[in-house]
Amino acid sequence: MPAPRSILPLLWLAHPLAAASAGDLWVGPPGSGQPYSSVQAAIDAAQPGDRVLLLPGSYGPARIDKPLQLTGAGSGSTRLLAPAGVVPLEVAGAGSGGRVRLGGFELGLEPGVDAAPQAFLWVHGLAGRLEAVDLKIARLEHDAHPAGGAYLWIQDCAQAQFSAVRVYTEAGLGGSDAHDAPLAGLLAQGSRVWFSDGRLEASDLCLDLTGDKPGAAGIRLENSELHLALCNTAGGSAQGSSRSLAGGPALVLEGSRAVLYGGKSNQMRGGNAAASGPGGAVLAAPGAALSADSALVHGADVVFIPGAGPSGSAAQPLWIEPGALYDPRPDRLPSMWIPTPIGPLGQSSPVFLEGDPGAVQFWWLVLETAPAIDLPGIFGPFLLDTSLVVHHPPVWLNVDGQGSDLAFVPGNPNLQGRMLAYQSIEFDGQNLQLAPPWFVSFELL
Repeated sequence: MPAPRSILPLLWLAHPLAAASAGDLWVGPPGSGQPYSSVQAAIDAAQPGDRVLLLPGSYGPARIDKPLQLTGAGSGSTRLLAPAGVVPLEVAGAGSGGRVRLGGFELGLEPGVDAAPQAFLWVHGLAGRLEAVDLKIARLEHDAHPAGGAYLWIQDCAQAQFSAVRVYTEAGLGGSDAHDAPLAGLLAQGSRVWFSDGRLEASDLCLDLTGDKPGAAGIRLENSELHLALCNTAGGSAQGSSRSLAGGPALVLEGSRAVLYGGKSNQMRGGNAAASGPGGAVLAAPGAALSADSALVHGADVVFIPGAGPSGSAAQPLWIEPGALYDPRPDRLPSMWIPTPIGPLGQSSPVFLEGDPGAVQFWWLVLETAPAIDLPGIFGPFLLDTSLVVHHPPVWLNVDGQGSDLAFVPGNPNLQGRMLAYQSIEFDGQNLQLAPPWFVSFELL
């Protein structure tokens, strides 16, 4: 990569805040007085570009097939719950230039339903862009499906951008049997994905003597590209009395490219493997596994932790097939994060920046972003604004590679229920590097 000799000149533009979207459709529980009590009914009635806004409460599953925004009152108070065998939220192709925005709710199953669907968020055939912020999937330890699957399943998606999305498993057997396959945290197929400030965990594998399946990956990429920052990732562990057990790697690349940034959370932990019977091969998982046609780039502070096997034996931190491209960069790749939820409109919220010690970071926010573009000589994806850019003063990172600033949120009420995109650019004396885009959402109430 060529190294620019100086900071590239950047043009900062400011335009009036965008007007409210074409229409707002409010959804509330029965008796709330809102026009809709069904999320799907509001989506069906919405026009492209509309916002479907959810009051706190529990709702049924939904399918989105047009560019719109679906926003709840926060992942701690709004939930989409599905019956057995149904995906809680599906996003189907929404046109070549369409954008789907999701945020502020939890995805799960109805009370008493344990059997996991093949996905909890399934996005497929999206030629536009998906933006998701403040989503939560908290599921049972041994979730599984006969065909396998993932909590987040992204297929043939041009751009999928996630911020403050948490996928994790809690103690409990889950509705599966020994012949089902566990769920990956994130499965991307033929897609480009940006993921920042989150958590991704696969479900664990539990087999009897007849079972013989590998553990699930925390992240699995097939012919895809991933930019990941500020995220702890864990592969699924394997336990039982099977003749063969193998934990799942935190990251699996097949014909794919991944760039791992550092920051406050940066662990890639492989799954453990433990046998309670006369098992044959019992294999813990590496932190990451690369096929020969894959590429991995990661900053110096990204940590790969192998899983543990019998008698304390451990796997290798990395498993790399000959021919794979592996680039452990000596510097810390830049990242930024903002406490969630962000403060009220018209007030400031702290912003934390991390990267190479002594580097300078410039950062900005955008209201309506254009597609991410690649700039020659600059490392990372860049969001170029078409509506509003607010430039903040530069921040010099201390000896620990950390710095902080304040983000002033415009006091325009039209922002209520919207998402803002933040991004930073770092200059370390030789190179310009971009942090992944980071999204925040405002509370509805």
